[in-house]
Amino acid sequence: MKNLLSMLVLFALSSAANAQQCRVYFTVLQSDPHLPGGNMAAMSPAQEKWWAKNGAKKYPGICYDSDKATYKVVWWKQTVSDNFEAKNVTDPRFNTTVHSTREIGSAYVKAVNAPDSEKPIFIVEDDRKGTADALEKALGFLSKVGANK
Repeated sequence: MKNLLSMLVLFALSSAANAQQCRVYFTVLQSDPHLPGGNMAAMSPAQEKWWAKNGAKKYPGICYDSDKATYKVVWWKQTVSDNFEAKNVTDPRFNTTVHSTREIGSAYVKAVNAPDSEKPIFIVEDDRKGTADALEKALGFLSKVGANK
């Protein structure tokens, strides 16, 4: 019982300490014209993986919390096709076309209460590294906002 009480006290203290580190709260929305309302609260799988592995450590003053969010990061992606011809140097009859696709990520940052007509305060356009990199750049901007608070 004593160990359980000690663990609860440590958890409460660490939670309070973590809460105090948050200078900026954000939420993430996926923009998609095919969705009702045009967007939904969601990270892409790549963003979720990056945030869990690196993001929270890289930006300790920024916390992902939809309920407390003061900023929203709205992202979208484009899927593009890349085709190239692989040449067979010994016999050109066996040249082949290789098809691949990749995602290009984009994002913007606005205050949560900002009307749709208001311009974003930060934009990441056509990030060829994908949606996770677009989120990372947006959070880099928010970390600078948080440093000024």
